[in-house]
Amino acid sequence: MDRYLELHDVPKGWLPATYAFIAGCAALLVVGWNHIPDPLPTHWGFGGPDAWTEKTPQAVFGQFAIAAVPLGLLTPLVTFLTHQQAKTAHEGFPRRSVAEVNRARATSNELVPVIQKNLCGITGVVVGTLTASLLGWSGPSATIVTITLIICVVVCFALDVRAANWHINAVAGESELSRHMAWGMFYYNPEDRRVMVDHAMGATLNFARRGAWVFLGLILSPAALVILVMLFTR
Repeated sequence: MDRYLELHDVPKGWLPATYAFIAGCAALLVVGWNHIPDPLPTHWGFGGPDAWTEKTPQAVFGQFAIAAVPLGLLTPLVTFLTHQQAKTAHEGFPRRSVAEVNRARATSNELVPVIQKNLCGITGVVVGTLTASLLGWSGPSATIVTITLIICVVVCFALDVRAANWHINAVAGESELSRHMAWGMFYYNPEDRRVMVDHAMGATLNFARRGAWVFLGLILSPAALVILVMLFTR
């Protein structure tokens, strides 16, 4: 293939749907204000709520914003960065080959809709269950439903990425990198001595190397520490 693939525009439906859902949940809090418990739980341990505050608009919508704002910003940010990398793949130095540019564009064409759809899904789960909890839904059923929904979104995302990777290979051809990608997401090549591997859309870790797991642990450890502190601090 000696000419560039067409780069598709970013789909315009998922982002408005995400914002409409967030706005709808905020409206539910306004309409159902009398159902919001007072005092308002602000922290949950394994035994249920263990810290409370006075029910005020600032307290209620502050909790809501902590989840809604980052997720509302994450979708356009990730979408823009993914699409922009493909859009500029033919620029800069060292100059990329036509095959590399086409793979970047095919990756964007397939993954941008997947990213938007699944981020919309995770936003729906997180913001929706948070809204329900603010309106008084709690207990084991709330925890079980929330965890089940998150698992469903993660499984759907993994299946979508695997299917997208098949389409990318069909359109742009299989690359040396893609031959060692598990589920289209995890690079595992024992013959490659590199821990971090560059490609047309950025870089990926080589999980056949111990250093990749150490690096991943360093990235995830702050978030894990925050979660543990929130769970066990009374």
